[in-house]
Amino acid sequence: MTAFTIGDLTLDLGEMAKGKLGTFYLSDGTPVDIPLMAVRGVHDGPVLWLGAAMHGQELSGIPVIWEIIKERVDPQSLRGSIVGAPLINPFSFNGRTYFTPEDGYNINRVFPGDPNGLLTHRLANTIFEAVKKCDYLIDFHCNVASAMHFSIIKETVDKVSWKKSRAMADAFGITTVEMILKHEAHRTGTLGDNAGAIGKPNITIELVPWRAIDPEAVKVGVRGVLNVMKHLDMIDGEVEPQIDIQLISGRLSRTELNATRGGLVIEFAEVGGSIKKDEVIGQIVNSYGDPVEDIVSPVDGWLLAWPMINNQSAGTGEHVAFIAFEV
Repeated sequence: MTAFTIGDLTLDLGEMAKGKLGTFYLSDGTPVDIPLMAVRGVHDGPVLWLGAAMHGQELSGIPVIWEIIKERVDPQSLRGSIVGAPLINPFSFNGRTYFTPEDGYNINRVFPGDPNGLLTHRLANTIFEAVKKCDYLIDFHCNVASAMHFSIIKETVDKVSWKKSRAMADAFGITTVEMILKHEAHRTGTLGDNAGAIGKPNITIELVPWRAIDPEAVKVGVRGVLNVMKHLDMIDGEVEPQIDIQLISGRLSRTELNATRGGLVIEFAEVGGSIKKDEVIGQIVNSYGDPVEDIVSPVDGWLLAWPMINNQSAGTGEHVAFIAFEV
């Protein structure tokens, strides 16, 4: 059987290796690598991509990948291969920012990227070319503390891929929301979008919280990856239910609530709780503590997150709440 090559790694059967996906440069000429890990089983099977830290504050997926590849997988019994990119955007990570500091772009809005474009576009292109060599993807992200653990699958034209993505999410075992285009058409250029467009089943995992590695989130992530591997027949064993986390079952989609008036966000509803259409779930207040806007749910559903990125405030157009609802 021929060797499996990805990035600067070439693996024969039963091997684990560490290397890099690509090298980029700071303005002083300092090289910056995208680290890469991979393990190849001795038996045939699919290639599973695990990626994390696309955004510099979203950290808990990093040790999930370390643990899966270094501790949880035996190449002698593994069917297929696992490719791990634990630090997809080292520039964002080193800058401790959501965006790539060098050009200000959100990498998860520019896929499939451009090999001759700005830095973020080149990073995205390098990642996407590697993803093309894989059969399934798990993309780890993190939300702020006021959120549930949840997974996202994106509507695709390819219904076979869509169904396989749903089955992966069900195996992972946390609340799943389907990103349906008519509800979130503005979310373009994601890795999941573009992987689905070329027939690669994939799930995006939102662990909680960000800015720090949370041991409980790591447990959820490791258990979920192992469940997906069992589902894909890469390893033996039964899928294990996720425990000690909030969970909403059923077929759900998501809607976003954005601020019109700016100010501090006062939360009335608790994450994971059920809410009613037209219910006031929070308020935006000005610097004097006066209410300037009610945050009103447009649907019956459940509060998925208060996704405020920088602090407990929002300006015009910024996200203030994610709501899951049945479809």
